[in-house]
Amino acid sequence: MKIAFAITSFGEVPFCIYQNHIQCMCHWTKKYDMILATSYGSTLLNARESCLDIARENDCSHIFYVDSDIALPLGALDSLISCNADLASGLATRRAWPFEHVAWMKSKTGIVQPHFDPNQPGIYPVEWVGGGCALFKVSAFDKLEKPYFRHVFEDGRQIYEDVYLCMKMREAGLFIVLDSRVQCGHMCRGQLMTPKQAEKVRKLYEKEYGQKK
Repeated sequence: MKIAFAITSFGEVPFCIYQNHIQCMCHWTKKYDMILATSYGSTLLNARESCLDIARENDCSHIFYVDSDIALPLGALDSLISCNADLASGLATRRAWPFEHVAWMKSKTGIVQPHFDPNQPGIYPVEWVGGGCALFKVSAFDKLEKPYFRHVFEDGRQIYEDVYLCMKMREAGLFIVLDSRVQCGHMCRGQLMTPKQAEKVRKLYEKEYGQKK
């Protein structure tokens, strides 16, 4: 198993994120054959494609995309690999109120954005996930057509590259999961917002300001 750690950044990386990614890489190389597949200063779409090219050129079995504002627990890679999915994502929140979880599931009424209890972690089949902490099997891309990453408009709304890719993966019959055992920190106004911290902030907003989702 050979894994490309794909970090994409358009600008400067906060020191705490830089430090976290180094710690993770050092930890993971004790168990896995790891390479770095990084991109700096490019558009996100080009960066994602470029990192995938590096993974393929180095015969990687997996590519682990991580955004430059996402911090990871050291056990993230082990957990995501154990899912054995074509795409396994960690749990991250949006950086602004109401700190929604970046994943979507099917319901009787259509596609919904559910809330996952961070105190009861598990593995959930989903329709779409965000790309901030996303482990792909490289072979999954063999069933898709280029360009893999696109921003498109549908029914008057913009669909970003991570959701677009998930839509194409689902059409190809590929398996996507969200692993809420992997709880990411998302840089928010100079501090890391984890799912558990977001719960506390959400309750504080509701108590102090009567603000509801």
